[in-house]
Amino acid sequence: METVLLACAVETEALAIRETLSVDFDVIQFSMEAALLAYLTHHPDQSDLIILDSTINPNGMVSCVESVRRKSPMVEIILLMDRDQSEKMVDSVKAGVTEIITKPYYHSILLLAVRHLFEQSTLVAHLHRQLARVSDESIHRRIESFCEFLTSRLHLQQSVTPSEIQLFFPGAKTPLVPLEELLQILKSDTLKTLSKSLKYRPKAIVVEDEPVVRTLLTRVLSREFEVTAFPNVESALEKRDQPNGGRIDLALLDIGLPGGSGDDCIPQLKARQPDISIMMVTGFTEHRLIVKTLQAGADDYITKPFNNHELLEKASRHVQARLTVHWLGHYLGGF
Repeated sequence: METVLLACAVETEALAIRETLSVDFDVIQFSMEAALLAYLTHHPDQSDLIILDSTINPNGMVSCVESVRRKSPMVEIILLMDRDQSEKMVDSVKAGVTEIITKPYYHSILLLAVRHLFEQSTLVAHLHRQLARVSDESIHRRIESFCEFLTSRLHLQQSVTPSEIQLFFPGAKTPLVPLEELLQILKSDTLKTLSKSLKYRPKAIVVEDEPVVRTLLTRVLSREFEVTAFPNVESALEKRDQPNGGRIDLALLDIGLPGGSGDDCIPQLKARQPDISIMMVTGFTEHRLIVKTLQAGADDYITKPFNNHELLEKASRHVQARLTVHWLGHYLGGF
């Protein structure tokens, strides 16, 4: 379980954040900046994530961020601060903050932000694991340089172009399994392109009791997925348990369903296929319920009325990440 360091001087806020994150992460709390810096001094290789609340040093957040960066240069930093501190926001980003969340905020947004920062480095982690398998020193250095380059692009939320990849691997022929195909996957910046590279059309199920909404969700996802729709949880699980049920890459579940909530079947779906991506569809504005579904194992959510482009973009992003990791695990083994 990954570790999140939380620096917050207000106990009620810290308690709410700990309750939100503790299902997925180990949370270590600090109520003073000095205590956090002392911890980092004794743990110089700390490479997890830090949440800095502006209450920890209201008048010196920039210097606080700079101190954290000096102690732990590679750590990811989420800064929680008030909306009216725009000048400090810019200076904080320059000092090394990875992401800023302005107050007031929903805890579901914070939970998803923490998950994203841990997940976005997964591909880089896989590449680093390959280094131990490479005996050719020149190839070793190229992969190491490429990892650093890819990490910087991930932090900026920018993609890597094929021509940039070729700068690191100009027509490389190596025993690394199999580098050419790995680069093809890295070039796939959309789920549709990735599906072509893998020669595999991802599968999705939609569980929604309202016929009109079910039809709309199916139509939107069908642009990039092979979709099967169900009116209730029971029929979806029954189909899933059949011998020809096969792999499901995405489950899109309505929270409010007759006979039970959509999140009731999350543990059952995860038990059958741990790497399935699950998104919730909700018309509720009660974010405590949304946090509950995320803690139960959902990867994301979208609220009604939803934007078609946002729905497809979120679904594609989650499945693309899972398919890439699945591909690497299949070809490289040991993950």
